[in-house]
Amino acid sequence: LFFFQTSELGFTPSFLGSVQLATSLASLAGVGLYNLCLKQQPLRRVLAGAAIGGTAVGMTQLLLVTGANRSLGIPDEAFALGDSIALTVAGQVAFM
Repeated sequence: LFFFQTSELGFTPSFLGSVQLATSLASLAGVGLYNLCLKQQPLRRVLAGAAIGGTAVGMTQLLLVTGANRSLGIPDEAFALGDSIALTVAGQVAFM
């Protein structure tokens, strides 16, 4: 995916650094979400929700690769940023 983002989509190192910063902040948000809302839930429910949500969000990368996000009116940069943030939050909740 990195090769595709840099070669095909033309993402700059600066933008990729911004995405990395956003995913780090999203990781903190995932920890906060777990501590505030999901700590009291049964572990099985949390893991199932994170697995289903993570799979659904992970499939959105196909939209980026096929260019379907542009037909929806979403720029590549905004879509990649949002996708990375959502995947990081789901992954952090599952990890907790």
